[in-house]
Amino acid sequence: MDERLVAHADGRPIVTLALRMQMDATSLDEIEIDGDPPIRCRFEGGIQGDRATVGLLLAAAKSIAR
Repeated sequence: MDERLVAHADGRPIVTLALRMQMDATSLDEIEIDGDPPIRCRFEGGIQGDRATVGLLLAAAKSIAR
């Protein structure tokens, strides 16, 4: 699944977020910033997202239960 978000200022794109989620992918997360200076971070092995998802669901359930 691919998601893309583009933020604009003065009619021109200034921030683009591209998110790809897929099963059986290589374990790698990457952040690339095309700026001055350009920045590229690679997280070999990826960043565990399932734990964060469970945490958000539990927090949401807690607030709904009130």
